[in-house]
Amino acid sequence: MAEIQLLSEVDADYTKLHDLLVKKNWLRADAETTKLILTISGKNQRDYESLTIEDIEKFPCTDLCTIDLLWQYYSDTKFGFSIQNRLWKIICQERRAKASFSTFSELGAGYLKWWLPEEGWLTNNQITLDLQEIPDGHFPRWGLLMLPLTLEVVWKPGLEGLKALNSRVRIYTEGLLSVNAALCTQYKDCEILVLKSFFSRLGMCEIEHKTLKTIVDLEYNQNNQDSINYTVALENEELESIGEHLDTEGDFTPKSREEARERVSRSIAQRRGQPKFRKDLLEAYGYCCAITGCDAEEALEAAHIIPYCETEDNTIYNGLLLRADIHTLFDLNLIAIAPGNHYPDDRENLIVYVAPTLRHTSYGKLHNNQMKHLPKNQSDLPDKDALISRCKQCGWFI
Repeated sequence: MAEIQLLSEVDADYTKLHDLLVKKNWLRADAETTKLILTISGKNQRDYESLTIEDIEKFPCTDLCTIDLLWQYYSDTKFGFSIQNRLWKIICQERRAKASFSTFSELGAGYLKWWLPEEGWLTNNQITLDLQEIPDGHFPRWGLLMLPLTLEVVWKPGLEGLKALNSRVRIYTEGLLSVNAALCTQYKDCEILVLKSFFSRLGMCEIEHKTLKTIVDLEYNQNNQDSINYTVALENEELESIGEHLDTEGDFTPKSREEARERVSRSIAQRRGQPKFRKDLLEAYGYCCAITGCDAEEALEAAHIIPYCETEDNTIYNGLLLRADIHTLFDLNLIAIAPGNHYPDDRENLIVYVAPTLRHTSYGKLHNNQMKHLPKNQSDLPDKDALISRCKQCGWFI
């Protein structure tokens, strides 16, 4: 699963909401969303735990997008404010309607199933929680509340918002008045400004566009990571196959101590590189690893940027002096060196990148750092085109 950045303009902690949504615990996540919205808005019981038009207009876009992203991503784009906003626009366009209670009723009853005709406003926590059976956009839930005395309509998050609306509707629907008619007597043209403000805020924050873009990026990164893991697995499988072949041929079981010593020496010599090539690199790089700065000569090896078999090129600019383990990772395309636009004029504009699969290990500290040591002579600096070519061979490098 890709990692989501829990961004907030007010340092809100989305960890609990994230964890509840990962577990598909929709009801508790709905309650946590309510708590977060009220906390961010600075609301409490004295405010009837609800938001006015001014509160909605001030609600941080970043936090609104984070809440929507979490709901959408972990419900496979089934829940979230973006879904509700899309359904709201469909209703308003089809009916050319204003933000009235009747339009809200169509959204809640017809699409979100917040209102069951035979039961009134849905207030039952035991609703069936099979993801396939819950209507699109059902969560997060919210409702409207009529304040006592002033009769101002405010926006109230969570299941309590639906309960509050149900309570006020029952008071106003005594006798022969319908729900819609009762509310229309209080508001000109039946328009509910806080409802209009809520959906306007979603549009102003570009919540649909931003959430969709983030989800696409997350899925791309996840697919890319899966591809990297698959490639690494294939390379490991190939190395294991070669190892098994060498084992069959007896390469790992020398017949004498002398033969063992000879094989180890041959292996080290092969990894160190051709003697002249290695000597030239040692002198050019001041006997230090280009990436780590290691100055133990015995551990340093001559690495080709573009393999010798492809170019027959043993010039210094096609080489790197690397510590033995770094050389191995470089050959496995798990370490890349990316030149900046101004390289080689800006000789320090070389950045080391480590594959995502290694960033949680001790090698992670090398990621996104400059090279430690480079040749003093400009003509000996690593070739820019060769480095770019190697970067392109790293499936994880973007």
